Amino acid sequence: MDPARVGTNVAMTYVGAGRRFAALVVDGLVSLLWTIPLSHITTTSDPSSVTVNMTGTRAWIALAVWFVYLTAMEAGIGSTLGKLALGIRVVREDGGRIDLGRSLLRNLARAIDGLPWIVPYLVGSIVVWNSPTNQRLGDRWAHTVVITRGSMIQAPPIPISPPLPPPPAAYQES
Repeated sequence: MDPARVGTNVAMTYVGAGRRFAALVVDGLVSLLWTIPLSHITTTSDPSSVTVNMTGTRAWIALAVWFVYLTAMEAGIGSTLGKLALGIRVVREDGGRIDLGRSLLRNLARAIDGLPWIVPYLVGSIVVWNSPTNQRLGDRWAHTVVITRGSMIQAPPIPISPPLPPPPAAYQES
């Protein structure tokens, strides 16, 4: 546990599969910034027909950039651009910032959470739906949670002690 968080009351609102999926769709749109330049785009004499093809080394490069994007953004600021747009972030289970190791672990687990690829993230969604803290496998392994941006870490209230009694009569001025 983070020593700075000891004695604090963590009020977190966990994010479900729907909002997380929407953030992933936004991140997918962001990935077009590097995917389109890496793609082989061809047209035919019919202007409405366009073919986009990405295979081999270019596909592996696009996948590596995607992985680095997700991992670096979450480790750096706790959110990808998709998560920022949806108002969510990734934190440790105790509410602290995640580090590069946790981000690597949770993003490596996307290969399993994303199964089956025909119905993307079905495994991850089922795991989230069956978790009281809405964690997918990657979150469980990395001990992270996805929460709303407005979730706050609040210090416990400071106890108010009763006023001090007056000093003994021998010390009072006459």
